[in-house]
Amino acid sequence: MNISSAQSLGLSVIPLVQTLGHLEWILKTKEFANLRENTSYPMVACIGSDKTQNLILDAVQQMGQCEADKAILPVKYGNNTKRLVFDYIRSIAMNITETFPKTKVLMWFDEFKYVEKSLVKEYGLDRLVTPVVWKYTTDLDKDLPAKMWENLASAFSSVWGSSAFKGADGPNRYWNRMTTYLQNNKQWYLQHEKHSELFSDFHGFILTGWQR
Repeated sequence: MNISSAQSLGLSVIPLVQTLGHLEWILKTKEFANLRENTSYPMVACIGSDKTQNLILDAVQQMGQCEADKAILPVKYGNNTKRLVFDYIRSIAMNITETFPKTKVLMWFDEFKYVEKSLVKEYGLDRLVTPVVWKYTTDLDKDLPAKMWENLASAFSSVWGSSAFKGADGPNRYWNRMTTYLQNNKQWYLQHEKHSELFSDFHGFILTGWQR
């Protein structure tokens, strides 16, 4: 489906720009292998390198040609490197908003779960990015407890949710388990009903379909 087809159905296409992990598509090449965090694994980039940031920003520039009004930055890293990651994301997000003023930066919520709001505000991430809470299971009350939502709302005024319709239950599936995905999307409706009042703007849901 191309962008115009999606728009004809009332859907907005949001580019997803890999910023740290899932970068094997480029880090597996000889030219960029030196940017790996671990030379034995091509999935994760070394964010301490200026060359890594230049690579990501080049991808952002190319993605900007899609004329999207939002972009997702997927980031997952260990808690002991939180400041390093926040500094890295701040730099990327600032570059995006300066280069594409009409673009809003969305970011998977993993790095913000139970983090002190003072740290989020110290790096200005409450202004630069909007967290996207994702979970593709059928029991979201268990997997996304109320405490998590409350902590997130203490640092951010806006939030998105993210469900899936395919490809989110492992890389080795040969068929789509539709019942699971239908239940997941119904669960997301209930999550909105329960937690939307915590935020000034529970903006909507991102429907993902992962290619395997």
